[in-house]
Order: sequence, then C-alpha cells, then structure tokens
Amino acid sequence: MRLSGHVLDLKRSTLLFGMVVFAWSSVFAEPVGYLQIDGRVDVQASGSAETAQISQTEYTVFAGDRIVTRDGSTVLTLDRGGALGLAPFSEALVIFDEANGELAVELDHGTLLFSLPSEMNSFRVELDNFVLRPQPRDPMALQVNSIRSDDLIGMVRRLDHGHIRVSVTDGELHVSSSRGSVYRIQAGNDIGLLAPSKAGQRINTQSSGDRIVSIEAPEQVGTNEQFRIRWDGESGPAESYITIAPEGADPEEFERVMSTSEGNTLQFEAPGVEGDYEIRYVDGNTGEVSSFVYLQVVGERAVVPWIASNQALVAGVTIAAAGTGTVLLLDDDDDNGPASVSP
Repeated sequence: MRLSGHVLDLKRSTLLFGMVVFAWSSVFAEPVGYLQIDGRVDVQASGSAETAQISQTEYTVFAGDRIVTRDGSTVLTLDRGGALGLAPFSEALVIFDEANGELAVELDHGTLLFSLPSEMNSFRVELDNFVLRPQPRDPMALQVNSIRSDDLIGMVRRLDHGHIRVSVTDGELHVSSSRGSVYRIQAGNDIGLLAPSKAGQRINTQSSGDRIVSIEAPEQVGTNEQFRIRWDGESGPAESYITIAPEGADPEEFERVMSTSEGNTLQFEAPGVEGDYEIRYVDGNTGEVSSFVYLQVVGERAVVPWIASNQALVAGVTIAAAGTGTVLLLDDDDDNGPASVSP
C-alpha cells in the first residue's frame, strides 16, 4: 500500500510537471497573428496532442500552432503585416525560426494564399521538396519572366505525389527545389513543379534509354480544349508522369500533369495560353524526360482576371484588389457578398 501511494504521488508530480512545462511553453511562444474563420477550422496548439475546433472570430495564433481547415476556410492576419489564407481542406504548421528571425509555414496539405507587404522578406513556405521565399537565396536562379512589383500576392497549392502549383499576381517569389533548381516567379505567372523522383537523383536520359515510350497526341489543339493522349511502352518499376510543359522548359516544370498509373489513355485540358508546348513522358526513376512530342496550342486567350480563372481560390478564400492595396477575402454565403478579413 505504501509503494502504491508513492507511485500515485509520482504520477501526480509528473502530471503537474507536464502541465507546468506546457503552460510555460504557451506563455513564451511567439504570437504571430489572429485567425478569422468561416466554417470549421481546427487548431492544434504548440505542445499539445489534441486539436480544438475554433469558433472565435479573432483567435490568436502562436508559433508552433497547426491550423487545419475542414470544409471551412480561414485568414491569418499577421502581426508583422500582411495575411495568409488557407482554403478548405488544407493543413499548415506556423513556425518562428529564432535563428534567422523568419516566420515559416509548413504546408502539409491543400492551398495557401499570401498577401505580404514588400518590406517583409523574413518569410518562407516549406513543403517536402520545395521552399518558397520572397527573395532569392541563390544567385543562380531560373527566371520565368521579368515583370516587377512591390507587394507579394499569390498562392501555392500542394498536389498529389508532392507536386506543387505556384501562382503570383504581384511581386516576385523564389522557389527552391531539393534538386538544386531555383525559380523566380513574378507577377502574372504561374508554374507547376514535379517532386523529385523516387530514385532521388537525376541522370542522363541516354543512360536509361533502353525503354522506348511512344506518345500519340494531336499536333494542335485550342486553348483549354479537352483532348486525349495515349502512351505505350515500359513504364518501369516506379510511377512515371505524362506532363505538358512549355517547349524547352526544365524537366520538372509542367502546365498539366497526370500519373501513368491512371492508364495508357489520358484526358488532358490544353493550357490556357497559346504557344509551343511539349507532351512529355517523365521517367519516375530518373526525373528526366525520356520521350516527348510537340504540341501547338492555338486560339484567342480569354481576357479574364487571373483570380476568376483560378478554381483553387474560388472556393473558400480569394484575393481581390481594393484601391491601391490587395486584401484576402473569405467567401460569405449571405447576399451581402464576401467579407474582407485583411488588415
């Protein structure tokens, strides 16, 4: 009985110590901003194994908190200025890197939108194989275009298999891949990037040229036209991909992508911008283009705002211009239209 009492006292002391440590970590965690919420949003506080459904309209977020949107959406208004939005069915961890003073977001799932002032350079978005920053950390960068702007406004969407899609409406974003490439994405541009191959390396396609893959596809299609392609050949032990990319683009770039596991006949939507493209077979072992055919996209481009054509932003969180600034909006179901939640 006496031993049992000591064990009980020890358990109580351990529990009390754990509660003190958790309270201490919560007090000294760095506050980063507050959430404004539409629908169901859960938050897992730093140091906690449990998640809590948040209903407050202005919930304070601390460094180390994990935010999960279910069928809802949310905007995180940052204390440093600017705002971040999470579309429905997204998950992200907010981190403060004390070593370099950077605010970081680990996007585990879904879509992250950002509207950041030009002076905020200490920010990054981390994914498994990519890091996004407002300014370059590598002088050897691959430039996508050359339009200049001040504030940084855009989005990153995490796709299946670790691929990503990045769009920028204002400013300039730099995306570093674990392959060592750095992409400068500037206003009015968007880019898709393949995750590194399962082999974890890139080799010359000629050294893996034993497999011959043929691609059957039309030579010319209209903008946004639905069409089919067929590929034949050995796909190898790893999953591979059929992509549509601008002619001469890097192997990991794409406008459209589908897995070879979907079958030998695949239906694609043509890019929305006319020009010269390539339909490529990207080897899942090497990450290289082992076969390709040319594709010409013709037709007049529809003159619509970028935001109106981006389905990732239509549901839940959108970006809209307001005078000289830009705000993040949460969609509202009432007749009054969307409500602004940016500072």
